[in-house]
Amino acid sequence: VHQDEQRRITSFLASIGDHYMSISELTVQLTNAFRALNSEITQNPSILDKLVMSILRCSVELPHKSSIYATLCALLCSSSNKTHAVLDSFGMRLIGGLISTFQNLFKEGSLPKCRRILRFLSELSNTRVISSDSFAQFLLNL
Repeated sequence: VHQDEQRRITSFLASIGDHYMSISELTVQLTNAFRALNSEITQNPSILDKLVMSILRCSVELPHKSSIYATLCALLCSSSNKTHAVLDSFGMRLIGGLISTFQNLFKEGSLPKCRRILRFLSELSNTRVISSDSFAQFLLNL
């Protein structure tokens, strides 16, 4: 059940932005994805870790969608949309997972995947999920 749920979330995230003809269509897709995920988290808060894992995977495997995933993360993190306390920890879990994954991949020598994580972190900085100062400090500490 756990893997099926994880696969379903990853597949859902991977499909966002596949078919759109205009920015307004992409905006609708992102809004619908946010609403669906927000509703699912409300009904089942334990799904948050699976969501974080899926976002990590998609950001590494589908780097051309980094800005889409960063925007979705910003929607989930935005204070005006926090309908429950579990979303308060979403950003921290996401950043912690990204840094941990980056460190593991770096130790393994998987530099292309490390670059993809850096790209996603920069997109998260662009969408203000993380501050530009925090991102710059992370880069300086490499």
